Order: sequence, then C-alpha cells, then structure tokens
Amino acid sequence: MRLTPEALFGPVALAGPVPSQVKVSPDGKSASYLRPADDDRERLELWLADLATGETRRLLAGGDGALAAEAGAETEVEKAERERRRQFASGIVAYAWRPERNEILFPAAGAAFTLDVESGEVRRLTPPNTRQTGIRYSWKGNFVSYVRDGDLYMLDAAAGAERRLTRDGGGTVTNGLPEFIAQEEMGRFDGHWWSPNEDRIAFARVDTAPIPETARPEFGPEGVRMVRQRYPYAGGPNAEVRLGVADLESGRIDWLDWALAEDDYLARAEFGPCGALYVQAQSRDQKRLAVRRFAEGAWRELIVEEDAKWTNLGDRLTLLSPRPGSGRGNPSQGEDGCLWISERTGAPQLVLYDLDGSAKPLDKPARSPWPARVNRVLGATVEHAWLAGCPKGAPTEQQLFRVSLADGECAMLTEGENGWHEGCVNADRGVLVAVRSAATEPATLLVHDEDGRRDVFEVAIDARHPYFPYLEAHSTPRVGRLDTPAAQLFTRVTQPTGMRDGRRYPVVVHVYGGPGAQRVRNHFAPLSLQLFAQAGFGVFELDNRGSANRDRAFEGAIHGRLGRVEVEDQLAG
Repeated sequence: MRLTPEALFGPVALAGPVPSQVKVSPDGKSASYLRPADDDRERLELWLADLATGETRRLLAGGDGALAAEAGAETEVEKAERERRRQFASGIVAYAWRPERNEILFPAAGAAFTLDVESGEVRRLTPPNTRQTGIRYSWKGNFVSYVRDGDLYMLDAAAGAERRLTRDGGGTVTNGLPEFIAQEEMGRFDGHWWSPNEDRIAFARVDTAPIPETARPEFGPEGVRMVRQRYPYAGGPNAEVRLGVADLESGRIDWLDWALAEDDYLARAEFGPCGALYVQAQSRDQKRLAVRRFAEGAWRELIVEEDAKWTNLGDRLTLLSPRPGSGRGNPSQGEDGCLWISERTGAPQLVLYDLDGSAKPLDKPARSPWPARVNRVLGATVEHAWLAGCPKGAPTEQQLFRVSLADGECAMLTEGENGWHEGCVNADRGVLVAVRSAATEPATLLVHDEDGRRDVFEVAIDARHPYFPYLEAHSTPRVGRLDTPAAQLFTRVTQPTGMRDGRRYPVVVHVYGGPGAQRVRNHFAPLSLQLFAQAGFGVFELDNRGSANRDRAFEGAIHGRLGRVEVEDQLAG
C-alpha cells in the first residue's frame, strides 16, 4: 500500500508510540516519557516503564476535561512560549519529577497539577480562575513557582499557601520569564532559578519598552490579521534584562550587575549545589562567552571563551557537588569544580575546571573509545560523567559514554548499537536510560545500570504497528559520504520506490544548511520523505559546511560568506 498525505497527517501517528521527554524517576527504578495517543497523534500522554520488568502503563491520558476546566482562554504569553518551543501538541506537553518523591508536576490549561504516581491522584495546586506560565519545582521540591500576569509567585507544595514575590509586572514588564531573544535564539526557556536551600530565587526582570512596536501579518484560517509586537530587529534596541535575587525570608530583592558589557545577553543562569550563582554572559556580537560566579557579594570570571567568528551557546556547564568529607558546603567554599564543553581546540572537548579557574582537559587515552565530539553532559557525580557524543569519523551517529573524572578512562555504553541515541541519567543512582533510533528502527528504550545493559521495549514495525501496511512501498534512506577538496561531507538519499537502473528520476533537495542544524543522521527519517519517494522523486540531503555537529572550522566556514560556501557544497553533492 502506498502512503498518502491523508494517512501521514491523519489522526494516527504512523511512526508509532515513539517516546519523548524521557526521564528517570528519583529512585532510579522507572522511566517516564511522553508518547502520542493511539487515536490522536497531536495529543500526548504520560507513560511509565518499569526498568526491571519492562512493564509499561499510562499515567495520564491528557485532554481530561477535569484538567482543562479553566476559566479564560490561553494567554498571549502562553501562545508565544508554545510557538517558540515549536510545541504544537496538546495533552501532557511537559512534566517534572518532584525531587526524591514519587510525584510528578505538570501544567495543563494554564494551571499547575501534581500526580501521585502510586495512587494516580491528581491534585490542582494553583488558584482557580488563574493562568500561569514558567511552572517549576524548587530545588528540593517543597515549593512550586510560576509567573502570572507578569509577576513571580511561589506556593507551598504541601500547604498550598501562595505568595507573591514581585509587584511591578504588567505592560512591558515581566518577572521570572525569558525574553523573546532568549527563547527564540538562545534556547533558554527558564526565567527564574531556585537556590539549593530554597531560601532565594534569582529571576530575570524583562522590560521591552526600549523596543519600538512593529506590525506583522499573522495568517490563520479566517484570513490575515495584523499583530502589534515589540520585535528586536538586528542592530536595533533589545529588551532591558535585569537579574534580581529575592531573599524569601526578608522579602528583599538585590539587583546584580551580571553583565561584562552593557549590551550583553543573559544566556544562562543557575545556582550551584553550594548556593553560588552562575551566569553565562554573551557579548552582543556573540564572539565572547563568559561564565561568571557570584558568591559572598562578589563576581569572579571562571571561564571565558572567545572566537573570531562566534561562540556557540548550549547547556555546556555542569556543576559538581562537593565530595563527601571535603569540608565544602557553602558559597565561599564552593562546589567541587565544574565540567565545561569547550570549543577552544576546534572540536567540542570536555574540560574539568577547579574553582580557581585552572583547567584540566579530560584527555583521550589510547585504550579508551573517547568521542570525537562531546555534544552534551547528561549527568555527573564527582567520580563520573555520562556523555552524548559522536564517535570518531561518524558525525551521523550519536553514542552514549561514561567517563572517569579521575583518570579520563571512558567507556562507550552503546558500543555496537549503530544509530542515534538520546539519553537521560539519574547520576546518583547510576542509571542511564536511552532512546535509540536507526534507519529501520523508530525507537528502542534501553537502560544501562549496575546490572548491565538491556532493552526495556522496542517500537517495532510489526503487524500491530500503524505503518506496517505501508512497509512494502517503503524506501529506506541511505547515509553516504562525499569527499570534496574543501571538506568531507555526509549525505542521505531516499531513492524513488521501485527505481530501475538506466532511468533518470527527478530529485527533491531537502536542505537547511545553516548553523545549529543537522539533516543527515542515522535515525528513522521523517516519513514525509516517503511521499516524494512513492511519487517517483528521489530525496537528496547533504550537510554542507556551516551545518552543525562538526568542528569549528567546518561550521565557521560560512562566516561572512553566506550564499557561497554552502551553495558550493550543495552543487558538489
């Protein structure tokens, strides 16, 4: 049977129940995840998998009338956040485990709810007839914080008592939420951060008044409407972003001079385990990224990276808790250093920093299968770190590793499993849960812990899978390599279904080509490519110079040369 647009975009998710937003429970015994409902691909449900038995059960169906019974429509702030997250599904779209407890926090229809995983009891936390955004647990889970009408609130998770922390929100001012640039361009969706002792909250106060209003067309089913927006055009004014720290006992707010230059971007912020505040400040020309540490009333630069082209943003900093018996435990004594993904040498490299700023690159012992590129630190203790990265010579694959911080010894946990792996870790329990995807495999959920490696479940395309009727006409994409005088390039080709030798076929070039994006991966490719293949078209994809997941020289080749370098590579392909 041939695939049709009606089937592909119909109510059933043809890729099957592929898990997303996978998280390990606090006790390390279960993995939670979201997956599309069987009868509605746009409605996400919350599920739980027992890591020992592989048994799965649905925790929340999403779309429950009791959860959606709220006064008022979705606010403009909520709509904007969903669009910037590219979050178009309904149901359960986000959630968080309560630290050290068998309870889950989730937003629905602008309200905060908790779910008792054992009993299934759902409890509403936020007051009726209100809508909130930025909902999150405090460090220990004793409180929940959120933003309403531009002001920051906190609520006692047990007693339900609410407290308002700021009072100047509204109009052009918001407290506790990220600004447009942070969300859309920097991938930062946090706007407030709890201290580990739950006695302080750092928050961003954003005022968009410096940005002139502009009108943009918005296209909808009823036609076109003009929307007024304070849009920060390139070279124009940006929002004013201040960083405050609210002392919850006294109610005092201290305003911190967090930036190195007046027009710096607040790229990231977080409290360390001992209570120091860490900020990543990026220059407006994006050529300097500084990690600054605030403790005992003073700032100190811990890490400064500079690049003549640009510095990449991401979740590159991982703070380490003090070692037991080290005597550390307050901001002046500090954490036990931090891990930083540095690009100073060209390819992203894992570096261990002490609090005095001294760096120790975690070298690659010859007997260790170190990743050629470190993409993310999934979790860490003072002894080990779990990494996602690309093996040498294979940027189309992402594997998962565990490295010793003492001697740099590294083990590839997913060795022999070709494909693209995404993972999450409960570092304290030593449990890694991963989702593997490959060209013929939509998803497999697997676990690595002290008992070894095992599959929890596989989304196999068998007779029960919704894509099975279309499998006969499926054209499996092939990943290849193209060597040019300028660079080594990787390609993916989806051949026309039933292609015959000696015939010529039209080809669709599926391209992005800019920084931060990678098309060619060894994973289960989007099924939309099959519509072209089964209509007699080939689909050609090539990651030209400038695309992501390579070294700085490859990515930075387009700097000042847009429209030349990437076109040369596509033409070569």
